[in-house]
Amino acid sequence: MASAREHVWVSIRVRPLLEAETARQEEECWEASGSGLLRCTQHGAANTALSFDQVFPTDISPDELYAACRERVQSSLQGINSTLFCYGQTGSGKTYTMRQLISLATADIFDTISNLPHREFTLRASALEIYNERVRDLLKNHSENQDLEVQDTRGKVKDLTLQPISSAAGLEQLVNISCARRTTRDTRINVTSSRSHQVIQVHIESRDAHATSPTPIVESPTRNGATEEAEDGLASSERGLEDPRPVTSAVLTFVDLAGSERVSSAALEDSNQRTRLLEGSTINKSLLTLGSVFRALGDASSSASKGATVYVAYRDSKLTRVLKPSLEGKGRLAVVCCISPAAGALDNTRSTLHFAEQARRVAVVPTVNVTVTQAAELRRLRAANAALQKQLDCKQFGREVVELRKSVAQLRKEVTSLGAERDAAKEKVRELEEELALSDASSQYTDQDPPDASSSIPTRPPSKAREVLCARRSGEVALVWSEGGMSARRRAG
Repeated sequence: MASAREHVWVSIRVRPLLEAETARQEEECWEASGSGLLRCTQHGAANTALSFDQVFPTDISPDELYAACRERVQSSLQGINSTLFCYGQTGSGKTYTMRQLISLATADIFDTISNLPHREFTLRASALEIYNERVRDLLKNHSENQDLEVQDTRGKVKDLTLQPISSAAGLEQLVNISCARRTTRDTRINVTSSRSHQVIQVHIESRDAHATSPTPIVESPTRNGATEEAEDGLASSERGLEDPRPVTSAVLTFVDLAGSERVSSAALEDSNQRTRLLEGSTINKSLLTLGSVFRALGDASSSASKGATVYVAYRDSKLTRVLKPSLEGKGRLAVVCCISPAAGALDNTRSTLHFAEQARRVAVVPTVNVTVTQAAELRRLRAANAALQKQLDCKQFGREVVELRKSVAQLRKEVTSLGAERDAAKEKVRELEEELALSDASSQYTDQDPPDASSSIPTRPPSKAREVLCARRSGEVALVWSEGGMSARRRAG
């Protein structure tokens, strides 16, 4: 089930000046102006103000920051994939911000779950880093850790540890372990600079706690009396209890990106400089690819109504390949771009803000993910089959009704025709009876009062008129004498 179309939520967090920046008497050239405006206060700045969904000043509290992102976290409990990014230059406070968000989100998730007794939740978590285009499992020791394969079509990382989570403390511990194993390095800008992209994912599944309990999947008898494997396609050794309840599932992803930086400023002049240069160039390349993906997705969003097809270069880096499910447009995204207010970091800050503007152009349509188990799907298919059979029966019954109605109409026509024939026959009988009555009356008169021999027609009626009544069902016929002779008429009443 899809929700309304929305754009990627983008915010800016301005960190306070560091002690070193204060010692160098760095000037602050960025300030929050209103809830969504970022203003550049440096003299001669080309862009004096930029607009975003939210701009957090230097004194923002962690709770206020999380409150702005909370809606995306809560969506994951409703079955919508949600992703939180932290982006910025080295030393801008990305990792610090992400740790705050994860900690507050963890507590919020389990607090919300405790208030939903009608749902059963299952949580599992994974953690990985992408270092120099190599994917590593942060829940395994480095001694047993191997580079993992990313499946391009789905963005799934093969053999990645997926650890069950039952409490907020358990998730916090997992995050602490993964952060401790993440690759960091000392640079000119940051003593413990993260040299890899960290991706922590919480897989959340829920189902109705009061729905039908698990039911056994049994063998089904065939028409010839033998048995066959259950209709769900499982082998007999795999069959057993299966939960028929639909499962709502989502992935909550926290992405702490390595810092964008100028390689020359990040490197130190020592024997490990080549390593740092390689790290920096690899980080920048992957971030450029991420930026190009956001730009392509933004172009696709603006040209969607025109039906244009835009190529999105997910395959150009391991980072975008891993994040492909989060970026494809069916989940919710929140990007927190961290910047330094120092004038000395102006170029890097502008680069970060350019990334933020590209991300904000992307439109998504959040979709609820409902997974149907084999048992539930079997029930659904059986119900659909029964409904179709019912419709077929109704159509067959309807055809029979039509035929019966035609037969009834034909019979009614025949009854009407027979009724007309009956009425005609009755009328014929009546006429014949009248003729017979006339004939009988004439015969009786001839026998009793013969006319004068000299005349065939009597000159006057007898002294006493005679009537011969012929009783019949339809009435009485009276034979009477008149001046013109004998006639018959029907008596009224």
